[in-house]
Amino acid sequence: MTRWEDLTDNEKTALRKLARGEVHEVPAREIRRLAARGLTDGGPDGRLTSAGLDLYRTRPKSTGRPPRKG
Repeated sequence: MTRWEDLTDNEKTALRKLARGEVHEVPAREIRRLAARGLTDGGPDGRLTSAGLDLYRTRPKSTGRPPRKG
């Protein structure tokens, strides 16, 4: 099973865009990489599998702020 931390930054971005339906913004090579991990169906439309959708839903959420010190 793939964890969010196991994905590269490009794969994370691609997964987020595919989940939002922004398929036209995701390069085909990233769709193929995610398909190799079992997160997309491998087709050109980049549909997420149930594993891909679950990973997207459970990803850590960013607040957009740097971590607090001390």
